[in-house]
Amino acid sequence: MNLDASDRYSKPSGVIRGLEKRMTPNNVRYHNEKWFLRTYYNRKDEPRETHSGQSMKVGTMYTFDYSNPKYKEELDFYNALPVSICLGHVMGEDGSKNMLGLNVTFIPPKIRVMILDALWKIFRTTHIEDNIDRIFEGNPASLKDLPLYYDVLKKILDGSGFEFAVRSYIYKRIKTEPRIISLVDWWRIATFTSQWIKKVNIRAIYYWYKRTQIDEGFRIGKIDPKVKIKTVETKELEKYIKDRNSNS
Repeated sequence: MNLDASDRYSKPSGVIRGLEKRMTPNNVRYHNEKWFLRTYYNRKDEPRETHSGQSMKVGTMYTFDYSNPKYKEELDFYNALPVSICLGHVMGEDGSKNMLGLNVTFIPPKIRVMILDALWKIFRTTHIEDNIDRIFEGNPASLKDLPLYYDVLKKILDGSGFEFAVRSYIYKRIKTEPRIISLVDWWRIATFTSQWIKKVNIRAIYYWYKRTQIDEGFRIGKIDPKVKIKTVETKELEKYIKDRNSNS
């Protein structure tokens, strides 16, 4: 499923709604799961953008083989093939630099698309539109990094419970070269559940998210709690990022 030129700048939910006028939601999910398997699991196709360098870039979405996390036995659950937006780096116990990421697959799809829409709204005119133009021009090396550090994301999504899905990743335990999921394909990630969750069913993770982050009275069988993503105005965030950069 390739995007029409008119859909290139649409937020993820807009692209999905447009496709669902022509096919069922299950069909959209099926095609996107096949795309993910082919490109990121079996690695038969090349992604739109190529990762280079030792460290992952802030604001970029990646996936990689992380089937042997450090605390594998102690963890309640983990994702062997996370889909994660890099939020910066933290120091590990041994002094090494670990990637801090928002693993969007731990967030239920309906809420996930709201979070991606919020990021799209904030960065569309300052970063996303120019980056998409450069991707389709075949010039992905010149993309502007989205300043999605952890504290910036918290400023944007405070109260959404996104922290539930934040994890750190030890570079030495990543088994494959990280692959970038392009901005052009973020909408695809909003449509399906991960097949690589280990130790529990993904529905159990969604249940924990809804109960601990949204509604402590939520029970299986109840109607999903209503969620509204509160975000900041673009000008307010731009000032925050400017002040942050000047103080760093």
